[in-house]
Amino acid sequence: MEKSKILFVFNPRAGKAKIKNKLCDIIDVFVKAGYEVTVYPTQAEGDAIRAVRDMREGYDLLVCSGGDGTLDEVVNGMIKCGKQIPIGYIPAGSTNDFARSLGIPKDMRRAAEMIVDGRDYSCDIGAINEQCFVYIAAFGIFTDVSYETSQNIKNVLGHMAYILEGMKRISSIKSYRLKVRYWLKGGEGMTEKGDFGAGSNLKTEERPEHKGGTGEKNREEADTGTQKEDMEEREAGWNGLMGGSYQEKEIEDEFIFGMVTNSISVGGFRRITGKYVEMDDGEFEVTLIRKPSNPLDINAIMTSLLSRRINTDHMYCFKTPKITFESDDEIPWTTDGEFGGNHKAVDIVNWKQAVKIRVGADKAAEGQLAR
Repeated sequence: MEKSKILFVFNPRAGKAKIKNKLCDIIDVFVKAGYEVTVYPTQAEGDAIRAVRDMREGYDLLVCSGGDGTLDEVVNGMIKCGKQIPIGYIPAGSTNDFARSLGIPKDMRRAAEMIVDGRDYSCDIGAINEQCFVYIAAFGIFTDVSYETSQNIKNVLGHMAYILEGMKRISSIKSYRLKVRYWLKGGEGMTEKGDFGAGSNLKTEERPEHKGGTGEKNREEADTGTQKEDMEEREAGWNGLMGGSYQEKEIEDEFIFGMVTNSISVGGFRRITGKYVEMDDGEFEVTLIRKPSNPLDINAIMTSLLSRRINTDHMYCFKTPKITFESDDEIPWTTDGEFGGNHKAVDIVNWKQAVKIRVGADKAAEGQLAR
């Protein structure tokens, strides 16, 4: 009987390079569970995308280990290759927001055991200007902290690296004038003052099914063509929805920060995105913070975020399946903790239940993940 196969992609430098001491234990778990394991250590940015995009046929499970950026590359590689196989994640980064949100253990051996014993959870992802992201797209204060903090500093200081780097920016807050359009189900509005996420509880249609993979010839051109077709198909589906039960809303204001998320944890802080987050409902949680006029406003904003109470004088919080941002100036964005480019216009769409993530059997139920 032919063994099931795992492609194991990992970042050897992530999180103080701790996987080097755990690699044999992880592979031992997989082999004892009956898997044939192919190991691929990444060497540079983009390696995980290429490894997954170009993987041969026959793998039953894709496992990655690293930070959220490594997971982002693996998901992007999966979308590019057109295949749909379950993804197991062994967190090894400094904050590991996505793993925390899904209840994936910090202990690497336990995470490996969850992969072989667990269940598949169909999870939403997002697309920003035709590029996939796993759980967050953001701009403004603090968002450049992750990709401007070197890997060596992250390894030494861990989560404190992000906090220390972010503190440098408090005295020079930059704001952006933006026109924001988003869509809500008919009759729903923004969350009222209260707990994050206590307002609208929208649902949206399933994303169109992903089409098949590309051939070996002209791989890069084929990838681009396949993605373009998929984006056009999804956009056509969204245009139909927008003309139906959804209402378009618009905000024009000056903002210092914005995040579009599908996660319970961001930057290591749990529940900062909302109290009732569901990661498979086809919706993002959106938080937009207006430009403060004085230091007291900054204190009020931080208190609101940490206590998960919406301050309607300083922020907008709502749930939506689709959102666009327009600005006269280019704005730097971050996706999953990595630099996402400078953009004047950004279009972000939720792809409902687009990937299957291996989680623990006790975490696979929607109600348990959402609390």
